[in-house]
Amino acid sequence: LLPLYLNLNTMIKKGRLENQKDNIIKDYLSGKGITVLGKLYNTSPSTISYLLKRHSVQLNEGSKSNVKGNPFKDLNNPETQYWLGWLITDGNLHDKRINLIITEKDRDVLKNYCKFLNISNNNILARKSQNINWDICNTVRFGSKETYEFLINIGVTPNKSLTVNPSVNFTSDLIRGLIEGDGSIGIYNNKPKIVFSSSSIKIIEKYENFLSKNNINFSKYLDKNCKNPHWRISTICSNCLKLINLIYPNNCNLYCNRKYKKAMEIKETYPNYIKEQKLILQNN
Repeated sequence: LLPLYLNLNTMIKKGRLENQKDNIIKDYLSGKGITVLGKLYNTSPSTISYLLKRHSVQLNEGSKSNVKGNPFKDLNNPETQYWLGWLITDGNLHDKRINLIITEKDRDVLKNYCKFLNISNNNILARKSQNINWDICNTVRFGSKETYEFLINIGVTPNKSLTVNPSVNFTSDLIRGLIEGDGSIGIYNNKPKIVFSSSSIKIIEKYENFLSKNNINFSKYLDKNCKNPHWRISTICSNCLKLINLIYPNNCNLYCNRKYKKAMEIKETYPNYIKEQKLILQNN
């Protein structure tokens, strides 16, 4: 290993990275992961890691996040309900560890998650994704036997697709987390639309119950081409707007920026959509 370190040391001392070390350190301390920095500065993660260590920057070890107690204990807390929605969709429980894995473009979500856990943004790990639709994925993970067993007891299980069956109430905050994790919000074929998808029939049934209780009409589609049966629930037009008003009330301050912006776009443009539809009907 000695020749490798000597080569890296020489390259850093003589190369452009040494001139950019202040920016690299600043970016790392602001929460950017080593893999992301490697792409940003056109070098390997190992080179970034070595440069940071060489300048006495303590690197985050990821699995050693110091989360105190059980942050999910208060199930009546809207913030807890929201993060349960994210864990149900994009979370993973393994070996007494709780992981939340999100694409790079929604990194803001993990920054809010770190606030909820009361830990530093440096606990956000970036790495090459195994998902072919993602380039970089970001992960926050922490070990806690108490939290791990609590989540399993309320039905958030390790093998989510087949066994997840949360015993908690499906509130508008939890639904917002579900949709932001495994849903899409947008205007498709000139119609506002929200689609939520899941391979868990239990989750689909509880999502349907939430919509029905709030007088929101929807359509259901079963995709049999997936490895496991996969359901999609769609709400369009006025029903989509009803759902948006439920999950993004005026006082809402916890959300995925990207999907919130799409939801607000629908709220702003929907009156014009109705006018256009009325004109089309009149002309016909």
